[in-house]
Amino acid sequence: MMHVRKILLPIAFSQTAAALASSVREMAQRFNASVIVLNAFNPVPEYAYGPAPETPCGSEERPSLFSPGLLELRNQQERRLEEFARAYFSGIRHTTRSWMAIRQQSSNGSQIARSWL
Repeated sequence: MMHVRKILLPIAFSQTAAALASSVREMAQRFNASVIVLNAFNPVPEYAYGPAPETPCGSEERPSLFSPGLLELRNQQERRLEEFARAYFSGIRHTTRSWMAIRQQSSNGSQIARSWL
């Protein structure tokens, strides 16, 4: 018999994720496994990164990784993830993980990735 200790459920808050959650719950109960509910998202659309490094621009301001708007968005996503996990996995051992990926340009113009986990 297969021994399952942890089940990873990546979600995007879709109807598909909600439908899959009941099957994951049944599996977790059957195997006495814990569930990790993961939400990965990129909060900044491609067009918001600004002009290419070689394009002259009058402002030196760059989007900040720790801007209040991005921090609030991260907090909203984490609350939403917690609500999803409570709704579908109450009474089951579970944890939530939220991954927010942001691309920034370094001082030399190359793209670097930053994220929270």
